[in-house]
Amino acid sequence: MNEEKTYGPLIALIVIVVLIIAGGTFALKQRADNEPLIEGRQEMSATTSDKVSDLEDELNSLELESLGSELDTVENELIGQ
Repeated sequence: MNEEKTYGPLIALIVIVVLIIAGGTFALKQRADNEPLIEGRQEMSATTSDKVSDLEDELNSLELESLGSELDTVENELIGQ
């Protein structure tokens, strides 16, 4: 009894796994592009200057008052409330 090995099912399985991985990756990229990490997030610009006065001005321009409420919002979302 001389049986020939067929690679058709193995190749089909590999193609299916590759398609599932590619589809999942595409879906995650689309989802990540459409959802902002934090609502109302402001773009931050970094100072390239080493002058103390420029660094102080940048630090003073940050809105740290709303940081506490944003952290509470994130915590509530993580907990599921």
